[in-house]
Amino acid sequence: MYCGLTVPCASADFGRQRDGVQTRRVWRRGGDGVCAGGKTRRMRNGDGATRDADRGSAQHQVKDAASEAWRLEAPPNVWLTEPLTPCTVMHHGVRQILVNRQTAFQNMQVVDIGPYGRALVLDQRMQLAANDEFMYHEPLVHLPCVMHGAPKRVLVLGGADGGAAREALKWRGVEQVTLVDIDGEVVEACRTHLSGIHQGAFDDPRFRLHVGDALAFLESSREYYDVILGDLTDPVEQGPSFNLFARESFSLVRQRLTPGRGVFAIQSGSTSLVEEPHLFARMNKTLASVFRHVVPFQSFVPTFGTPLGFCACTDQPQFDVEIDLSCSRVNEVVASHLDPSTLKAFDGLFAQGVLGIPKCVREAIERETVVYSMDDSHDSE
Repeated sequence: MYCGLTVPCASADFGRQRDGVQTRRVWRRGGDGVCAGGKTRRMRNGDGATRDADRGSAQHQVKDAASEAWRLEAPPNVWLTEPLTPCTVMHHGVRQILVNRQTAFQNMQVVDIGPYGRALVLDQRMQLAANDEFMYHEPLVHLPCVMHGAPKRVLVLGGADGGAAREALKWRGVEQVTLVDIDGEVVEACRTHLSGIHQGAFDDPRFRLHVGDALAFLESSREYYDVILGDLTDPVEQGPSFNLFARESFSLVRQRLTPGRGVFAIQSGSTSLVEEPHLFARMNKTLASVFRHVVPFQSFVPTFGTPLGFCACTDQPQFDVEIDLSCSRVNEVVASHLDPSTLKAFDGLFAQGVLGIPKCVREAIERETVVYSMDDSHDSE
């Protein structure tokens, strides 16, 4: 259980705190009279002299007018608070609540969080934000597509926002992208309010939407896919959707991959050993109990305040010989199959960066013995 925390009334004034206790991932209303209205504040600099915090003065002008605009706004009076550890909290100031409802499966908000743009929040957990989601979707989609080489059929499990589908549809050879999500209300809210993320992917003639349970879809499907993407909510131990991250579920995924060549990639939790000492290592170990090859990688998405881990998995028999993920080869494959100018982050050099898992994390994966199972979520090898 996370300890109670107070919320600052403004992001630049952590000396002021509101009364009241905050529990795990809750909405708070803040803002006393001092912080309202965007008034000029007087601050002390290092030598004790006062300086004007009003960024409208000439000496503090910045080149990016849009960035300066949000800096001058009055502080928000609603905050989304997401603990990273019992002692570390991520605050996002909410400028506008566009959607706030309980669906048949989860609580959903679509909000505007200022510089990060519009964001999707499910069960008080941040899912993505418009202005940096590419740091998540591009590596999730393009690294496994490069590993395959020339995907034609792509399956997205989850991904109601349409960002993963958008990236997959950039590949010229892709003939069909099927998205399976259990919550049609979330899909519709994203289609309506997050057009900057899906960018029309839902209307692409190659796109197919199936509203339903991902496991049920995998069990009933008889089709094969070149690339399958697990764009699911966070793999939280003991969480309601944790069965999706068990080896039995991954075995179902394996059965739907193109035999001998298909690639499965999935978001696998934070790689920070401070925040999650075992989760990423156990995800790797669980996947390795099903697939012949598992490639861990990570990307830092500022909205989340922590490095996110991913795993790409395949049974390709000549993986070590045939799969070349060098900088030059990644650039060559990308240039051959899509327009590189449509990518904000992913290229050969970026791929080398995301594949560079820290030594301590690699060692944690080697030490780990736990494999997640539906029978017992902490089976040991």
